[in-house]
Amino acid sequence: MLGARASAELIRTGEEAARVEALVGGAAICAALDRHGLPCDAGEDVVLRREVFSSGKSRASVNGLIVPAAILKELAPHVASIQGQHESQSLLDSEAQEDFLDGFAQLRSERGELTTRFAALRAVEQQLALLRRDRRELERRREMLEYQLREIDSAGFGAGEEEALRQEKALLANAGRLSELSTGAYALLYEDEQAVLAQIGWSIARSRN
Repeated sequence: MLGARASAELIRTGEEAARVEALVGGAAICAALDRHGLPCDAGEDVVLRREVFSSGKSRASVNGLIVPAAILKELAPHVASIQGQHESQSLLDSEAQEDFLDGFAQLRSERGELTTRFAALRAVEQQLALLRRDRRELERRREMLEYQLREIDSAGFGAGEEEALRQEKALLANAGRLSELSTGAYALLYEDEQAVLAQIGWSIARSRN
């Protein structure tokens, strides 16, 4: 429920899945959900759910919406307080320090708004970077086409020359095949042991005898 790695060993023998749910609420939960664009009403409970399947896969959801398990881990401090021998070590965590400081200064709501605006700024920056990349690609394409156009103009093709070049290209493409066929035909006429001309000569000589 707190976002830790799930294991199929948690499933009861003979069952296909296990499920655990929690009802939580409060401004802190809503602020955390708002940072991820998830709807939340501070006056109503939020339903957190974690499901583990026999295949080893798991699924997390908030109010029926599928979310990454990392969001449950982020919400964990607002869901449960676990006390242990080394609990004081959390004071050394920078995120925990920031949270304590924002809470003491009563700035958690402002922090949520800043986080939302910062995420929007990063999205705009990424979109701008994509537009700039597309512009560079278009510029590169334009330069290539201009270069090809200059090459065509400098070649000074005349009327009907393009069609002549196409025919010459087709002829050259078939030159290898024509050479192969002519070589084979020559061998059949003159060079093979059963060459046609040799057979004709043998037949004429035999008929005279």
